Amino acid sequence: MKKKIISTVLTIICLMTFLWTPATVSANKSTQQKLNETQKQIKNKNSDLESASNEADKLSEEIKSFDSKISKLNQNIEEQEAKRSKVEKSLAKAKEELEKAKKEKEKYKTVFDERMKVMYMYGDTGYLDIIFSSEGISDLLNNISNYKDLVTYDQNIISSLQKAENKISAETAKISANKEELDDLIKKLKTNKEDLDVLKAAKDRQLTDTNEDLRGVKEQLDILQKEADELNDKLYEENMKKQGNYSKGDPGTYGTGRKAILNVARAQIGNYGGQKFWSWYGFNYRVSWCACFVSWCANQAGYLRSGTIPKFSYVDNGANWFRSRGRWQGRNYTPRGGDIIFFDWDGNGVGNHVGIVESVSGGVVNTIEGNSSDACRRRSYSIGSWNIMGYGVPNY
Repeated sequence: MKKKIISTVLTIICLMTFLWTPATVSANKSTQQKLNETQKQIKNKNSDLESASNEADKLSEEIKSFDSKISKLNQNIEEQEAKRSKVEKSLAKAKEELEKAKKEKEKYKTVFDERMKVMYMYGDTGYLDIIFSSEGISDLLNNISNYKDLVTYDQNIISSLQKAENKISAETAKISANKEELDDLIKKLKTNKEDLDVLKAAKDRQLTDTNEDLRGVKEQLDILQKEADELNDKLYEENMKKQGNYSKGDPGTYGTGRKAILNVARAQIGNYGGQKFWSWYGFNYRVSWCACFVSWCANQAGYLRSGTIPKFSYVDNGANWFRSRGRWQGRNYTPRGGDIIFFDWDGNGVGNHVGIVESVSGGVVNTIEGNSSDACRRRSYSIGSWNIMGYGVPNY
């Protein structure tokens, strides 16, 4: 019985230990484990960012295509409407000429009809009276011939007027048909444009949503990146305490004082991509590596070990380190070679780039910077330039 109780107690203890262990392990994750998890999240977010960017680019291209098609349709519509305007003027003129021709014909027919009743009236005597009052056969035949000539002349004029009317009428019908064709074409073009406008509006909304997703992913990525930088800095501090797992640097190799870090930095000018700097820092993927470059140079010169310059990959962390130690100067300060220059491109008080001051001459600050167009390069700025946030002044 006693053995059974002991066996039961041991089973319960083992079960509790099994259930409790994951929580304990989770609660005591090492900085390296947390960093690995954060880097994995960053990798996933970068994948999301790439997908969203590709989708946004695709939508932008589709919208450009719609804009091009709509622009061509608008141009075509304008051209067809200009043609229709000319046709409408021609049609109005043709109708006016047709109306004139009809009136002219009707007018002449009226005259002809009147002439048939009373031809060349002489007072109250009609034309037939003139014929019957002819003096002899010769006079009669002459009068009849004149009558026939006059009737033939009138009929020819009426026939000519009728032909002119028919011609104008045919031209009017042709112009009218042309206008109807243009009306149909313009209607179709406008319908096509309306359809394209609807499709483009849908793509515009889709692009807006995608850009919103893109902004959200970027914000999440910035948060994760900052977290990874802080974990990297924390890991570095832990390694510093253990005196291991980092490059100590040799203060005598590159000279002393300010010259040491400048000699290191100058030797890196022309490096492209910065892999040696961000991989040294501990990243297994490319990051904005300007701060990694400054930290690497400081480490090679021995200034990380001495605590003269901090190891940092997040620009603001480096600036805050100098501020907290009273080693900070504003943008209007005249720096010296070896000072650390911090930039704020957005003007929002948050540092987003960093470099090393090489020299100062004639009110111009000359620098050596990493990740300047993805390379180590020399740059120059006027003292007090708006994009300079300030300077970290190491106690060499």
